[in-house]
Amino acid sequence: MSSLFLTVHEGVPAVAACWAGDGGIVTGGLDGAIRVWRYNAAAEAPLAADAADAGVGAGAGAGAGASGGDKKKEAPPPPPKPEPVTLLKSLDRAHALGIVSVAANTAGSGALPRVRASEQASTSPLLPRMHAHAALVSTGLAGDVTVWDLEGGYRAVATVAAGPSEAWKAAYNPCAPQFAAGGASGAVSLFSGAGSKLATIATPADFVSSIAYHPDGRSLAVGGLDGSAHIVDCEAGRVVASIRAHMLPVRGLAYSFDGSTLFTASDDRRINVYDVSGIGAASATSAATGMAATPPSMICSLTGHLHWATSVAAAPDKHIIASGSADKTVKLWDVRKRECLHTYEGHSDKVWGCAWNPSGTRVISVSEAGILGFHSVSSVV
Repeated sequence: MSSLFLTVHEGVPAVAACWAGDGGIVTGGLDGAIRVWRYNAAAEAPLAADAADAGVGAGAGAGAGASGGDKKKEAPPPPPKPEPVTLLKSLDRAHALGIVSVAANTAGSGALPRVRASEQASTSPLLPRMHAHAALVSTGLAGDVTVWDLEGGYRAVATVAAGPSEAWKAAYNPCAPQFAAGGASGAVSLFSGAGSKLATIATPADFVSSIAYHPDGRSLAVGGLDGSAHIVDCEAGRVVASIRAHMLPVRGLAYSFDGSTLFTASDDRRINVYDVSGIGAASATSAATGMAATPPSMICSLTGHLHWATSVAAAPDKHIIASGSADKTVKLWDVRKRECLHTYEGHSDKVWGCAWNPSGTRVISVSEAGILGFHSVSSVV
């Protein structure tokens, strides 16, 4: 299985990355820059394969020259190889003190979930509707949030001053032009795509260190530095389930593609897997407590990382997840078999984030060394 590594933030950690459709990648670094890249799948090839091909060609040419007495003809230079990644835009100093997270909607990727016509016509500010265009939300160390138009010259369309560490992590609603952000207070705030605050929902988390939307966009999960995880009903504006997931910080969260499973990644090196199929905006809740009638249950705990599990991402169409770790690796896991399918090595420092492309064929990762890794999964899954 192949991996390719490219420097995307020179000399500083790359701490966040996401796909903006199958052909676009966004990275964020502690230099405060956001970089938008065009990805060319056809140009991606392992460097080892290139070296092997060059060796075969050189050997053949030397043999032909030694056996013939004709004047050696110079071969025309090969055409330049296309780059697998091309920089489209560098938004330098997008956040003065450095980037914490980036999240894009999936407009134009062909992977948008279907939404009923009645939902698209709704005027409720918290009811999911389809995206109108591609957008990005980024958060900075100063607690600032910026919304970027990815189709209109990469311009900032809104800036929100959430307060120091109050917008540590953000996630974009997969079904609507809305996003959520949370941080030091433990609360999660919901915003429109234009940056207007729609609601603030308190959670028991001491500090929101991770956040992820359910695929239907009606609920989301937050993870805390205290090791807790909580599921929030965005429409009802309340927490409907809480999990004492880990004893150490929850740095990453992801839902399975069908929303039935929640994954938590923690400093305890584990990826925990929970059945949350009975929880959601449409699920039954107790009239007395407002909590989900069917609480989450733990399915298993995936172990194998040798350092913090810093991130987790779920495949868009199968029960496979990827996890990144401070042990410098990215792992692929088969959730149903409860086993590691493959470990990608090659990063020289801590891996801070990983993400699947919308078609489920590749995983990207970013590291402390400012490197972006591409990992092919086709031969595994």
